[in-house]
Amino acid sequence: MTLTLGLGAAVSGLMTSQNGLDLISQNIANVNTPGYTRKEFNQVSRVLSGRGAGVEVGLPTREVDQGLMRSILKEGATLSGYQTLDQFYTRIQDLFGTPETNSSVAHIVSALGDELESLAVSPDKSTAQASAIDAAVRTAEKLNSLSTDIQDLRALADRNIEDSILSVNSLLTDISNLNNKIVHDLATKRGAADLEDKRDEALKKLSSIIDVQSFARENGAVVVYTTSGATLVDNSAITVTHTALTSVNAMQTAANSDFTGIKVSGVDITADVRLGSMKSAIDLRDKLLPNMQAELDELARNMRDQFNQIHNRGTSYPDMPNKMTGTRTLIEPATSTVKMSAGDTVVTLFDSSGAQYATTTVKTLIGAGAVVVDDGTGVTGVAGALQTWLRAQAGTATATVEVDANGKFAIDLKTTTYGIGFRDEAVVVTGEVIGSGATRQDATVQFNADTGNGAGVDETVSGFANFFGLNDMFVAERTNSTWDSQIMSATDVTGAGGTLDFRISTGSIGTIVIGATDKLSDIATRINANTTLSAVVKATVIPEGGGYRLRLANIAGNEMQVTETTGSATLTNIGLTKSAAGLASLFAVRSEINAAPSKMSRGAVLYNSDTLKYYVSAGDNTTANQLSDLSTTPVSFRVAGDISGTSRTFADHAATFVSLAASATASNQTALEYQKGLHDALTQKSAEISAVNLDEELSKLMMYEHAYAAAAKVISTTQQMLDVLNSLIQ
Repeated sequence: MTLTLGLGAAVSGLMTSQNGLDLISQNIANVNTPGYTRKEFNQVSRVLSGRGAGVEVGLPTREVDQGLMRSILKEGATLSGYQTLDQFYTRIQDLFGTPETNSSVAHIVSALGDELESLAVSPDKSTAQASAIDAAVRTAEKLNSLSTDIQDLRALADRNIEDSILSVNSLLTDISNLNNKIVHDLATKRGAADLEDKRDEALKKLSSIIDVQSFARENGAVVVYTTSGATLVDNSAITVTHTALTSVNAMQTAANSDFTGIKVSGVDITADVRLGSMKSAIDLRDKLLPNMQAELDELARNMRDQFNQIHNRGTSYPDMPNKMTGTRTLIEPATSTVKMSAGDTVVTLFDSSGAQYATTTVKTLIGAGAVVVDDGTGVTGVAGALQTWLRAQAGTATATVEVDANGKFAIDLKTTTYGIGFRDEAVVVTGEVIGSGATRQDATVQFNADTGNGAGVDETVSGFANFFGLNDMFVAERTNSTWDSQIMSATDVTGAGGTLDFRISTGSIGTIVIGATDKLSDIATRINANTTLSAVVKATVIPEGGGYRLRLANIAGNEMQVTETTGSATLTNIGLTKSAAGLASLFAVRSEINAAPSKMSRGAVLYNSDTLKYYVSAGDNTTANQLSDLSTTPVSFRVAGDISGTSRTFADHAATFVSLAASATASNQTALEYQKGLHDALTQKSAEISAVNLDEELSKLMMYEHAYAAAAKVISTTQQMLDVLNSLIQ
């Protein structure tokens, strides 16, 4: 009986050594296999009826530091995020260029200033006119292309999110399937260390996309969930959903629910994604790239407004305008009023020699000495009065002045014999008489869009022609259906109470009362809770830069005017104006000027104190000089994106966001290098614990070889003893 037990023990030892050798061979074979962790062979003493009966093989274990593994998952997610940003920033850097390169928007804006300076020197030269307009067109095209590229990158980021979701779902399925196999193998004592390696690799890949956490159940399965608590894998894998948009424009934002959410079991977890490549793609789509777009739009808005204000002061000669159509859309021209609160505007007809043919002033047309430019029928009254005067002149008897079907103030002399020009004047020296060569200065036009009684001021604009946009240089044609506030913090309040009135061509579509302590979020909530108004207008608080904008959008996309029924304190305090979002994509030189550069304003309506008449001259560079000066004179910029509001030149502003893009690229590369070093160090530390060490494995190999040989010797010796015993019995 003792010999039998000894033989059994020796056989168990032989088999155990064989299993040990098999495990060591697996370790050695996988020394360079990514994700493979060293397996430790475990053996335990076999006991039968209280007596030792050899040895048996235990389940192999992995040498893994779970705390270190969690750190690797977290830092790997951070690294993946920086890598995603680096890919996009590299493309952004290529698009924006650097301030010193000829292709950068800063250089192109600066080149426009150079051409305008040349035009000011030779205003009558067709080559100088053409070069100036070519530079303006190049500037517009650069803003257009950059805007398109930014939105294309946003669309790409959105598609990256969709692709990431596909990878996430595949990995979740893999983890769930591995869970089932591991639970089965552990339950049947087969061991599952290799399967656990594969599951860890899947978790690493998953965490590089989206930050996840996990814990192991007693049966060996792991439960995976997001850091916000949404379960991704439990008894089975949960499907994550997101559908990317085919194209994106500047008006589309996540805050306005224009993008489909990243949903788990119907719950949107987009805002809860904190690390990984998906987080970087979300930030690019919803924050970083929209901020760049806002900075670009602010440049386009300011260039349009500043250049147009000066261009509307001037005129062209000898190619004088006989048709003028404004760019401002008037949705209720019959009841909207304009008030000349300071100065007046001289309207003059010129013959082909540039001499005065007939002249008057706007206030004279409406009523001598009148302060309110309104005959009781609103802006249409201004058009009617000007038309009456033009038709009273022999050379323009069929002229028309109207607010056309598109809501634009339109003048047509119906002749090429005469041209029309505007000159704003103001009494700044005692004795000056407007209409008799008074000092040239922009008239102050106060616009009231919601009533015909002149009460309240919704907007103040410098220059009569500038107000209507009769002689704009730059345009950005689109329906003004959306209004934005200035950037404010989440806790800033309006500081003034009032009633906002939302109007379209058919009149008011609803009003809302705003309190002095209301925040932007309060205004949005109040509008969206108003059943009448919310059917037509949607209010959204949009994040931008370090704060938020209130966006009010006409749901049907119709032209909309937001006014204040009394005063304008609320509108002023929150800076509510027509939205500039996406303006850079529409920025263009007015088509008439683009087609004929000679129509560009270079001179102005002049006054001859000897003849007491107005005139225009081909050699006059009054307006060209002002346009040239504008390129070198700091102008006020509003806060947009990550750029603070301050005064700077257009070229400096363009250089600022080019520099910001370059700085963000460099900063991300620095962070990427640091993060890669940290991740590599953690991975190396993990390898020291988990990786296969050939020296150790060879040492164990020798040990099991000896153990195997010894067990075999025991078996051989026992066999000989049994043979002797058997021969004695016989």
